Amino acid sequence: MPNIKYYIDKNKTDKLGFVPIKSNIAIDGKNHWKSLGKVKPRYWNALKQRVKPNRDSEPDNQHETINALLSQYQGKANEFFNYCRLNNLPLTD
Repeated sequence: MPNIKYYIDKNKTDKLGFVPIKSNIAIDGKNHWKSLGKVKPRYWNALKQRVKPNRDSEPDNQHETINALLSQYQGKANEFFNYCRLNNLPLTD
């Protein structure tokens, strides 16, 4: 089964201090990347691979929306991988 991991790319910081959230899907030793949103690095939880909630005194960082998007992406990808496995369809580039 392919493996999906999320991380932030700190090398691509924009003018406002946001960095892209990227997904890495590893299929048979090959990696595929996709950008899924932006977040400030201090809000990223690398262990949980999700956005941390902001403090009450800070502006909204949309953690609920972004985390829902990440979960939805992972769910759809797993659904697709399961479909391919059950129907003996090879996963290719």
